[in-house]
Amino acid sequence: MTSELRVSTIAAVGGTSAMTIDSSGRVTQPQLVAWNVFRNATMSSSGDVTYTGSHLNVGTCVNLSTGVFTAPVTGTYFVSFTSLGHNSGSGNVDIFFYLNGSKDTNRLALRGLGASSTESLSPLPSGSMVMSLSANDELKVNVNQTLYSDGNNWIRFSGFLIG
Repeated sequence: MTSELRVSTIAAVGGTSAMTIDSSGRVTQPQLVAWNVFRNATMSSSGDVTYTGSHLNVGTCVNLSTGVFTAPVTGTYFVSFTSLGHNSGSGNVDIFFYLNGSKDTNRLALRGLGASSTESLSPLPSGSMVMSLSANDELKVNVNQTLYSDGNNWIRFSGFLIG
């Protein structure tokens, strides 16, 4: 027995569009969790990375002032961080994810080389990974020294829910 379902939109009980399929078969999910936040100013010290703006923050899952991403649903997420180290004379830039307040070196540990004496900025430390998160898990980025940024938004934190 063969059956065929013909719909263009799948909606939640409350009427919110959850999925749309166009005539070419492309599927869009307007409520899918996704973010791309940035910092366009140098951090003045080490600590939790915070952000000055967003290109995308579907569901407002990243609090820009605290830098914390809160997973709205349990699932598998792709997460990425990129930055530019600042030569503070204190060696390498160490970058870690903190999950629910604890350093998680199993998920992300980056070390950008310290800048040479002729350079003021270190190479671009960046990393990405796929990780499982539970609903309400909190993820943030923490560094051991200042990170450089300007209008080019060198500091970026992004990700999306895979499923």
